[in-house]
Amino acid sequence: MNSPFEDRRVKRLRATPLTPVAFFAGKIAQVIIVSAVQATILIALGTLAFGVVLPTDAASWLSFGWTYLIGIGAGTVLGIAFSSVPRTAKAKAAGNIASGIATILAFISGVFMVSSNFPTWIMRVAEIFPLYWMSSGIRAALLPEWLYETFTFSPEGTPRLLLGGTVLGAWFVLGLFGCIRTFRWVPKKPA
Repeated sequence: MNSPFEDRRVKRLRATPLTPVAFFAGKIAQVIIVSAVQATILIALGTLAFGVVLPTDAASWLSFGWTYLIGIGAGTVLGIAFSSVPRTAKAKAAGNIASGIATILAFISGVFMVSSNFPTWIMRVAEIFPLYWMSSGIRAALLPEWLYETFTFSPEGTPRLLLGGTVLGAWFVLGLFGCIRTFRWVPKKPA
């Protein structure tokens, strides 16, 4: 499948009154809606098929909601910014490299496995990236406290939600800045 830049869809959008800000907002909304449907299906499947017990208090769901929204927003704008970087066929292999890096980050961020047994330096590297804070915030919101303590990889053993929200917000702003700096309606010619 061709990228939007290759088949000139983005170039055609330039002829409309659509602003880059509206384009970014639309992309973020699209990703939030699609991922919310996916998350709802996964949560329903976990509850119905596997007997997962979900929290009943509003505070947990509020924590889940804001962590999820800021995390998805940050990931989306970072993706938009990164997608503008490859300009040649060889550079397009960067997408494969990015997928590999994202998988490694998912492992060290505790998405797929208990990460509390990892060396401290790996945990500190994971804390730089938004995926750690998103997964940590969602675990803190959805898991009972006694279970969260088992799965957390915070050395302090606490969720640190305020710090997580701050880091996710910073990544969102950084991603928006990257979008503004790298996005072009018409792709640049390869050098």
